[in-house]
Amino acid sequence: MTSMPSRFTTSMPTDIEHWLVAHHQKKVYVLRESQNMKGLLPDFLKPNYDTHSLLLALDASRVIKGDDEIDLIRRAIKVSSLAHRTVVHHITSLESEAEVHALDLDVCIAHGADWQAYPPIVASGANASILHYTDNNGSLKGKGLLCLDAGCEWKFYSSDITYVGSESRFCLFVFVKLICQLQDVFQA
Repeated sequence: MTSMPSRFTTSMPTDIEHWLVAHHQKKVYVLRESQNMKGLLPDFLKPNYDTHSLLLALDASRVIKGDDEIDLIRRAIKVSSLAHRTVVHHITSLESEAEVHALDLDVCIAHGADWQAYPPIVASGANASILHYTDNNGSLKGKGLLCLDAGCEWKFYSSDITYVGSESRFCLFVFVKLICQLQDVFQA
């Protein structure tokens, strides 16, 4: 199969038309039906849109990681882990969710990870029970429970680390045990 060179284009329908004609093709691969070019390509082409094969290939490529990709994921995990450990080390001197958020972000940026993989969740007390809480502006004092769910992105590869514990000490082992139990249930 001949591939087209990569380049910026504002004429996708024309490019696809030329490729179909030049290669005597009738099949166009798209991820979903809404991406077909119906009405944009000449009627004589009548391409056959395959919305299945490309999605399978894309899904398979997301699962398989090469050594370079694994190294990037490990780097994201290493930086995020350092950020979480730093927060744990300083937790008794921090007064608000915002300070936890700032410290976590500061460590990530200082170690070359300029982006977070997702909006961090820093939730104390009752805020920790709010699904996808991202206000990150409550006080830590007297709340008892603290949830830090954050991970950096390293060259488009992400980490996702969640610590839950008290304002004086984080406890991860409970969640590790719970996750292992859930895995046992779903694998049975």
